Amino acid sequence: MCARTNALQRQLLPTGFYYLNYKIQTRLQAPEVTDATASPDPARPGQPLRMTMRLDNVDPADPPMLTVFFSFDGATSWRAASAEFNAEDKAFTAFVPVPADAGSVQWFVRAVSADDNTYTEIPCAVAHFPFEKSDCLAPLSSETTYADYEDFSAEPSLDIVSTRAGYDDRFLYFEMETAAPVTYDKRDRLSMYSYYIGIYDPGAWTRLDPMDNVAFLFYTPWVFAKNSCVIYRRMGKYWEPDADSVTCHLDGNRLMFRAEKLAPFRLRDLYT
Repeated sequence: MCARTNALQRQLLPTGFYYLNYKIQTRLQAPEVTDATASPDPARPGQPLRMTMRLDNVDPADPPMLTVFFSFDGATSWRAASAEFNAEDKAFTAFVPVPADAGSVQWFVRAVSADDNTYTEIPCAVAHFPFEKSDCLAPLSSETTYADYEDFSAEPSLDIVSTRAGYDDRFLYFEMETAAPVTYDKRDRLSMYSYYIGIYDPGAWTRLDPMDNVAFLFYTPWVFAKNSCVIYRRMGKYWEPDADSVTCHLDGNRLMFRAEKLAPFRLRDLYT
């Protein structure tokens, strides 16, 4: 979705979609991780790391599936450990094997509802911005590229090969990596490429139009930095830009966003 005016145009949805969306959002409640601890803390090389997690509103007869993803020493590949549910303690437990030569452990949690319809992902806390490739951000998509398809080609700078996300007490962080560096261009800005990430808040289910629950982080490569990075939010029936609540950083083929947590978006809903 690309804006050629100061507001994105309102999209009309099919008859009945609003009611259907309302019913789905009221019935599908994502698992909510309320507590996650590790023991020993900090982790000790050669000693298994015991992860204990508790969730809200768990049905002991049909608990969600919970997985701990982990890596060591800033590695960008993730391993997975399934968590077992203890009905008596109402807690999930997973064990992470820590190698004897490990210097640091990074981990995040993913909980999937028993019917596979909704999930919650609690990513790693981000220490600084801009961040390095080795920093602990949770992957949002598996690594893929259009170059793998013989009958389809895409502009390499638009070929998104991976995305990641993280957070801290004030901000949400996102990164998208492209097959080729994102470059500036002096052509007419209205015909230029745009990169964006959509944030959806299913927790605001009282809004019948799902687009009212969405914000978009936009970045447009431009020789002039002003307004290249902006967030769009629905204000009434119009989409309004806000350049003060988001910061972008471009490092070759890595585009990074830092966005303030915006009401009504809540951290537990953003990764649902």
